[in-house]
Amino acid sequence: MKEKILIYGGTFNPVHKGHTHILKSFKEAINPDKILVIPTGDPPHKDSPDLINASHRINMLKLALKEENIDAEISDIEVNSKEKSYTAVTLTKLRAIYPDAEFYFSMGEDMFLTLHKWYKPEIILKEAFICAAKRSDDAEERLKKQYENLKTNFSDFKGEIFNIPYLEASSTEIREGTPDKKRELLSESVFRYIFENSLYTDTFENKIPNRAECLKLIKPLLKEKRYTHSLFVAKKALELQLKYGNSNKEKVEAAALLHDIMKDTSIETQLKIIEYSGIILSDSFLKSPQVLHQLSGALYLKNYLKVSSRSIISAVKYHTTGRANMSTTEKIIFVADSTSEERNYENLDIIKEASEISLDKAIFVNTQCILKDFASKGLFIVEDTLKTYNYYLAKVE
Repeated sequence: MKEKILIYGGTFNPVHKGHTHILKSFKEAINPDKILVIPTGDPPHKDSPDLINASHRINMLKLALKEENIDAEISDIEVNSKEKSYTAVTLTKLRAIYPDAEFYFSMGEDMFLTLHKWYKPEIILKEAFICAAKRSDDAEERLKKQYENLKTNFSDFKGEIFNIPYLEASSTEIREGTPDKKRELLSESVFRYIFENSLYTDTFENKIPNRAECLKLIKPLLKEKRYTHSLFVAKKALELQLKYGNSNKEKVEAAALLHDIMKDTSIETQLKIIEYSGIILSDSFLKSPQVLHQLSGALYLKNYLKVSSRSIISAVKYHTTGRANMSTTEKIIFVADSTSEERNYENLDIIKEASEISLDKAIFVNTQCILKDFASKGLFIVEDTLKTYNYYLAKVE
């Protein structure tokens, strides 16, 4: 009896839940003796400037297959080739390795509908049984039409359209999407790998992100109101920097624009970022989710975006709670966050008045107001806020 080999290829840039879903579905439907997952090297049908190194794609495939409990072999037959990754060439090479095997070549709707336009489709259709699955609700008629087209124009065509429920996921959507979107569509191990290896993002080792770079980072992650707030905080921070000096203007602006970078990210995703960074949260943070974004934001900047400026990281890390003996940059971001132009809340005027006297005075008054507000609402107060109040109380007495 011939060995049945299920072949599943793609760029896997990155591998996502849609990939593993369709692979498990085909495995169940075909019951192969062997599964070959083949990441592409240089894909001929795609312009792929953002295609990451094959070693990363293979590592993520290993993680996803293990997490999803899929017994499959990852083949490097294409990534190690100096040729473009034409399926016809790959199948010819595989036929030499497995001369007596039956190949079942699996693909989604988009690939199936363009199969007749591929490089030497007659070789593909001769060598493999084509297994197609839909990727949209209205795909059935298009797939049937293509099936008949292939059957009419290629005498060796053999295949089947499988009724596999589709799972909507896109590698492009994941690469360009938010941390929440990545966590939703990736297996956890792959999400962690992307974070720990700073994949699909610009990084900022040994440089300060300029204004345009900061805006590019926060625009997709923040709701419109939060994005506008960040702009106003940057404006106020630069005013305070001009007034009080003793800080780097570029770092102040970057910290101000980036201070809320994780604010609109779900608590669940923030907790994962903190976990991946090796941080064990104190009880005060666990009981105060409203300040969690300052820590997750600092860790996102440091460990994912590779921002190496300690003053920027620290200013983001303490912009909500403050801390004892803050640097000038930290003070500016703390005060700017609470007194930016669009703010409108009780006690705002007295904090603004204090900021005209000194940053220390503004920090004390602001923290005093926070403590009163939290106490009146019965909210847990983070330890850093208490330390900030005590420290700056002594400074302004």
